[in-house]
Amino acid sequence: MKVLGLILSNLHDGDLPALTARRTMGAVPFGGRYRLIDFPLSAMVAAGVRDIRVIAHRNYHSLMEHIGSGKDWGLARHTGGVTVLPPYSIAYANPVENYSTRMRSLMSVRGLFDRAEADTVLCMECDAVSTPDLAAFLAAHKASGAPMTVGMRKDTPLHVFAAQTAFLREQLKTAEAAHYVSFWLDVVERQKKAGNVATYAFGNRFFLLRSMTDYHALHMRLVREDDVRAELLENGECPVLTKERYAPPVKYGEAAAVENVLIADGCVVEGSVKNAVLFPGVRVGRDCTVENAVLMRDCVLTGRVRFSTGVVGQGACLYDRVELHGHPDMPLFVEERSILH
Repeated sequence: MKVLGLILSNLHDGDLPALTARRTMGAVPFGGRYRLIDFPLSAMVAAGVRDIRVIAHRNYHSLMEHIGSGKDWGLARHTGGVTVLPPYSIAYANPVENYSTRMRSLMSVRGLFDRAEADTVLCMECDAVSTPDLAAFLAAHKASGAPMTVGMRKDTPLHVFAAQTAFLREQLKTAEAAHYVSFWLDVVERQKKAGNVATYAFGNRFFLLRSMTDYHALHMRLVREDDVRAELLENGECPVLTKERYAPPVKYGEAAAVENVLIADGCVVEGSVKNAVLFPGVRVGRDCTVENAVLMRDCVLTGRVRFSTGVVGQGACLYDRVELHGHPDMPLFVEERSILH
């Protein structure tokens, strides 16, 4: 079975609007050193998929910079590898429309399916954090004999499917002629009723990110729950690969107090940090207190700042006794590159 991997990077931008104002959903930082696209990309690589296409719609500069040639995933290859497909790069695409729906995204690369040598298409999205066993999923799809297999979490379908290339190509052709709008309702559900769709129950947990509350809560689980951290970031069977960035080790001041914290290289901590995730380049000054927080790359807190239960955007600066406190059901978000004092 020859597989073509397809990752839809933009479909869920509206779920985290504060974090996708300058980037696509796939490029949203996660876990101190990763991006959301690292999870589906790494899972495909672990399953032996070596030809992957990433569909982008807008704000994809940071995504392309992150993926680069694909060498960090072993995908810098003469044939196959990983390619980001920017908007309207396919002749079929309508320049008046965008890729705001799953149907339009797949329609935009219909020509790719016409030329593909792969007999199977494996499609994932960037709305979940998980380390699924896609090799088992593909094996189950082949064994089922069904032209399409959909991943499930209990009774809920996930945005993961494998389909025979010829079958998918024919369904998209029919969808265009019939003016279908929803790929899931108009294609998958119709074919399920016709007996052409098998289902597969993933044993791994899929942590869906549907809001800033979900995003903040999952980071808090990473620092507090060893099993969640081990499953998502320390899974030996499906290691999460990412772009390597080199920075000096973390520097701790004499008065630093740290408890339950994921800290990336390049950070400087001189104050108190508890239950937090710090991305590279973060500086927490002396007499500052951070608790239940996510601090994005290069943000600075100095001058007796108190911050709890929220997310500080990339490059933001808080100083001069700023005090901000959110709630687990409504975490604060400090806009990227903003200055509060």
